[in-house]
Amino acid sequence: MEINCKLPPRITMNPLYYSNGARPVIQYRINPNEQRRYTTDLEAMRKYSKSQNSQKQNDDNGNQQNNPQKSIGIARANTADKQQLEDSKNQYNSNRDNKKPQQPQLFKVQSQAKPIFENFSKYQSQKLKNHSFVTQHQQNEKPHSFKQIAQKGPSQISHLYYVGDLQNAILNQKSQSSALFREHIQSSFTYIPIIKNLQIDQEQIKKKLLNIPLNLNKKYNKTIIFDMDETLIHCNEDENDKCQFKIDIQFEDGEIIEAGINIRNFAKEIIQKLSDQCEVMIFTASQDVYANKVINILDPNNKLSYRIFRESCISVGDNNLIKHLGVLNRDLKNVVLIDNSSYSFAHHLENGIPILPYYHDDKDNQLIKLYRYLCQNILPVDDVRPVILSHFKLDKLNQYESVEEAVQNLYF
Repeated sequence: MEINCKLPPRITMNPLYYSNGARPVIQYRINPNEQRRYTTDLEAMRKYSKSQNSQKQNDDNGNQQNNPQKSIGIARANTADKQQLEDSKNQYNSNRDNKKPQQPQLFKVQSQAKPIFENFSKYQSQKLKNHSFVTQHQQNEKPHSFKQIAQKGPSQISHLYYVGDLQNAILNQKSQSSALFREHIQSSFTYIPIIKNLQIDQEQIKKKLLNIPLNLNKKYNKTIIFDMDETLIHCNEDENDKCQFKIDIQFEDGEIIEAGINIRNFAKEIIQKLSDQCEVMIFTASQDVYANKVINILDPNNKLSYRIFRESCISVGDNNLIKHLGVLNRDLKNVVLIDNSSYSFAHHLENGIPILPYYHDDKDNQLIKLYRYLCQNILPVDDVRPVILSHFKLDKLNQYESVEEAVQNLYF
């Protein structure tokens, strides 16, 4: 889910952004014909170098045709006066430099520190690059080491969902999920305060308000909302990656692309089991043309109460999308949003439950642990908000100067 916002004073990030697709593209203020291409594509670089050498050769030939006497003078310079040779060389170099393409100025762009949701098409074929139907969280941060906490040695591990695994991930950094947990809490520490301080256009919320009928025939009057991508499933970035199944997606322009999907362990089961007890929805920032096909596989028995798609997300900053629970006609004391991108519910930290992103781990068991947590701590309570705040403490992350200080004081 993409956001675009200003960094808080304690964070300074000023990376250079190139036009290689990995980050927002800078806008060169030069003639496109004189623009130097920055890319990691070796083949593209070879073509660029070849075209530049060809252009240089043509310029040199043009100089010789326009100034034949000067070329002859250079050719015979070995027998001429040394001073005359030096003057000829300087004049020739000056003319050549004037025709040499100018290197564009690099602009330093103030980082907007937005959560990176790359298009699914990043590593796919050219046909895929024309569409952005799915949002994904890109692993792009080097996880914090938390050395000071780890060096203190073993401590009492919590049995609480997410918190206990986070503690283990920091104390045992050789474990398989350690890097993911450390990156996840670091990302929450960085981006939650940013999104939380953004102003939300209330008119946008009013226009997108959903009128969803309330199902009263449930044991609990709770509404459990799941994000889809990286929470319940993962859509492969590389078409050659192993996948559990493939779906064909046809767009309005007639193009059809094939997407490989992996389902997280216990994803189908948690929808089925919770739907028997309470209201369950999926709220995704992906397009319905893609999301509906995936949800049909996740929920073959149509147990879900509602499906919410990209058009119901709220736009903030530079047309980036977040999930705002204000579009729901529900009492928020009974609503829970589960999302691997915790900054997506930054305006509702009292309703948001974090979950580790899912990519391809066959041994992942986070949804099983989440289901137990929901049944024991969320479904039976009258108001979910104080329970969530006391357990995950994401609202207190901005009280600390560093992520290590925050983790030490909040979770150890």
